[in-house]
Amino acid sequence: MPSAKIDLSVQISKLLMEYGDDIRDVINTVMPEVADKTVQQLKATSPKRSGEYAKGWRAKPWAYNSNYRGVTIHNAVKPQITHLLEFGHAKRNGGRVAAEPHIKDAEDFAEKTLIEEVTGRISKL
Repeated sequence: MPSAKIDLSVQISKLLMEYGDDIRDVINTVMPEVADKTVQQLKATSPKRSGEYAKGWRAKPWAYNSNYRGVTIHNAVKPQITHLLEFGHAKRNGGRVAAEPHIKDAEDFAEKTLIEEVTGRISKL
């Protein structure tokens, strides 16, 4: 009788590990897709004085190890001005330049979309 309990616990453990692998695979598939959509949103909603800043958004995938992956979204052309545009800044001779929030909106979009996509795909497993 004890061997039946051991077999059952081993089988349950194996199923849970496989389910965890499936969830990891879903997340690793959805994350780059959502990042690409977010980059497109940033390109569309970024301030366009010359257009150079708006065109500079990129999604860069990275991996900590085979199980933990992510995507970093950054501005490759003018990274030094992202916070200045997002939050505004002081002028040299006094006064302030108004903020043009666009990154927070894209971040909220990415978070919401990622949760919806992952949840939807996991529910189909």
